[in-house]
Amino acid sequence: MNRNAKLVLLLVAVFLFGTAAGFVANEQVIRWRIARFARNEADMPVHLADKLAKRLGLTAGQRDAAEAAFRSAGEEMREERERARAAREGIRGRLDGRLLELMDEPQAAAFRGILAEQSARQAKHRAPPRP
Repeated sequence: MNRNAKLVLLLVAVFLFGTAAGFVANEQVIRWRIARFARNEADMPVHLADKLAKRLGLTAGQRDAAEAAFRSAGEEMREERERARAAREGIRGRLDGRLLELMDEPQAAAFRGILAEQSARQAKHRAPPRP
């Protein structure tokens, strides 16, 4: 292999390594930021109000009112998520019941096994309940 070909291969290898390292580093930063905010959810209204105050030059009173608004909206969203989850579970339960009525006993037993597998898989991936 001549000298120019070796140089081109070396440059390609360095480029590919740099690209891969960049992707890995970016993914780790994103995961770290998500984990940081997920751990400190109670601090999220403070963080958002501080960020807004800094960008808009809010007074202390405006910043405190913004924090209160973020807290209130967070509670409303949490309550709405719970209502939606309960509604989804109710609809799913009624659907499963209707489907079980259509099946003979061996089919129903197999279907219950499928439901148990789904439930276990969902439980494994479900986030822990928030305080």
